[in-house]
Amino acid sequence: MKTNTLTIAALAITVAAAFANAQSLIIGGAEVPVNFKIADKFAAAGTYQIVEHRPGLVTVRTNGRNIALATMNVRTKQDSSKSTLRFEQKNGTYHFAGYCIVGRGCFSNGSSSKLDAKTEIALLR
Repeated sequence: MKTNTLTIAALAITVAAAFANAQSLIIGGAEVPVNFKIADKFAAAGTYQIVEHRPGLVTVRTNGRNIALATMNVRTKQDSSKSTLRFEQKNGTYHFAGYCIVGRGCFSNGSSSKLDAKTEIALLR
């Protein structure tokens, strides 16, 4: 009985991992020139890769490791002419605020309008 339970659990994990990988799309990478905050974590300036799991849900990773999972609840455009990452500066700190993908649209976290600055960075494949 214990062997069957372990086998079923291992199979469930394998199927879930395969499904998650099949649904994810690497949308590109970017050289981010500023330190920034994403979700509740701080990230240093550097090279990052963005993986979209579904529209509005992305993982940001660097050097092969995930640093944050971000939810962008607001679709701001149905389509976009360029793929970009968007950062907003508030009280001197940059925050990951959204992204656009050619042919898929733009997504945002719906942040406030009281900003110091906005920055867009082109995504490279």
